[in-house]
Amino acid sequence: METLNLNIKKVKPKLRNYLKGYNLNLCYTCGTCASGCPISGMPGIDNMNSMKMLRLLSLGLLEEAVASDFSWHCTGCGRCLYCCPMNIDIPAIMATLKKLRAKEDVPWMKRKNKDAALSLFKKHSDSNKEYLAYLGNFGLELAEAECPGFPMGTTLVYDHLIGLIRSGTIKINKSIHKDKVFTFHDACKHGRILERFFGKGYYEEPRWLIQQCVDHYEEMHPNRANSHCCGAGGALWASNFEKESAYLGRQKINSIKNSKADVVVVACSKCLFQLKERLPKYYNDCHFDVRTIWDIVEESTNGEVSLPSLD
Repeated sequence: METLNLNIKKVKPKLRNYLKGYNLNLCYTCGTCASGCPISGMPGIDNMNSMKMLRLLSLGLLEEAVASDFSWHCTGCGRCLYCCPMNIDIPAIMATLKKLRAKEDVPWMKRKNKDAALSLFKKHSDSNKEYLAYLGNFGLELAEAECPGFPMGTTLVYDHLIGLIRSGTIKINKSIHKDKVFTFHDACKHGRILERFFGKGYYEEPRWLIQQCVDHYEEMHPNRANSHCCGAGGALWASNFEKESAYLGRQKINSIKNSKADVVVVACSKCLFQLKERLPKYYNDCHFDVRTIWDIVEESTNGEVSLPSLD
C-alpha cells in the first residue's frame, strides 16, 4: 500500500469510537465479502479488498485503513453485508473511514479535480427534470409519513403507480412497447439496503409495473438481492473516479447483455446516469436504451397520465 502522510480528522469522540462498537474479531476471514464485492481485483488498489480492510481494523491499524482509497471506491451496495455470515456492517464501516479523512485529503480534492466532479453532478441534475422533480416532491413528502427521517422515500412511487393502475385511474396500452424486450435493474438502495434496515426490499413492485406495460420481459441474472451494483453508488457517480466507477459496473453490463434486452428499466436516478451515460463510454456493444419506471408508465398511457399535485 502506498504510504500517505494523512492525519486522521479531528472528530467528535462518538464518531472516532464508532468502530469500537464492532467486534471485528468475529470476522472469519472467509473472503465471502471480498468475493461479492465489485471492487475486488480492480487495478490500482494494491490488491486491497474488504476482508483485508477489516483485518487492518481488527489489528488496530486505523491510520492505514483510513489512508487506503478502498473505502472511497465503496458504493455502499450492501452485497458484502447481505452475505456476511457474521453480519458485520461493512458498508457503514467504509462510510465511517471516509468521514475520518481530513477534507484536504479527500481523493478528488488532492487530485485538484473538484470542478470536474461538480460538473458531473450538474450534468446529471439537469436530466429528466420532470422525473426527478416528481420524485423529490412526492417521494420525500410521503417518506416523512411512512419512514420519518429516512431519505429514500422515492420507492413509494412504486406503490402509488400500482394504485393508479389497479384502480383504473390510468389505462395501460401494451402495444406502445411491442417488439422490444425489457429488463429491470435492481437498485442496491431500493433492494438490499431497504430490506436490511427496514425489512422490505422493493423487488416485485417495479417488476409488476413493467409487466403491466410490456409484453416481453426478461430477467437479468443475478437479480433481486443478489444483483450486481452498477457502480454509481456512494460518491462515485459524481466523482472524478470515472474509470473506477465504470470498472465496478462491468458485471452489470454483462448481465444486461446476457438478458438480450433492448431496454433496461431503472428506478434510481444515479443508476440512470451510470447505465445511460457513463458505462457505454467504456464498454462496447451497449446497444440498449435506459428508461425510468416513470417513462415506461407514462409512455404506456400515451402520455395522458396525470399525477396529483402535492401542493
